[in-house]
Amino acid sequence: MKAEFNNTVSILVKGYLSGTLYKGSCAACAVGNICAAALGVQVDPSDLSDNGWVDSEEGPMWHHLFMTNAGGWQNRFYQQEDFEPELICNQMGIEQAQKTGYTVSDLARIEKAFEGAELGYNDEASYAGLMAVVDVLADIHGIDLATAEVAKRLFAKEPA
Repeated sequence: MKAEFNNTVSILVKGYLSGTLYKGSCAACAVGNICAAALGVQVDPSDLSDNGWVDSEEGPMWHHLFMTNAGGWQNRFYQQEDFEPELICNQMGIEQAQKTGYTVSDLARIEKAFEGAELGYNDEASYAGLMAVVDVLADIHGIDLATAEVAKRLFAKEPA
């Protein structure tokens, strides 16, 4: 399966508007939502921990490939000399990443944009991260800036 810009944006819009997208959670971050959709599971809005996927045998394993802290510092384990792809947790992470239609490197870029765009674990920081993710997705997919700006408008929440 090859990933598509509009499909990925739709996944992220749904996560953001439904409250299942959250910075700092491997299950609920941008990559967590993308992987959950690819695996056919849902992010549990009542459990935004690192294992918060509904009806999943295991939680997110892709974090064995890379991790990003809230400041945007990223460790890409899959690029290290001592990375062992045959370890079961690493195999599962690779399989989860492959099901998204993105390369592991693309997903690492998406996570870095989301987690590093703005400090904090609140709606504003998540929104800033999503705007950065749309820019990365536009670059990955070769989408023009006008189309990316239209996609960004999809994340607008209705006034309370």
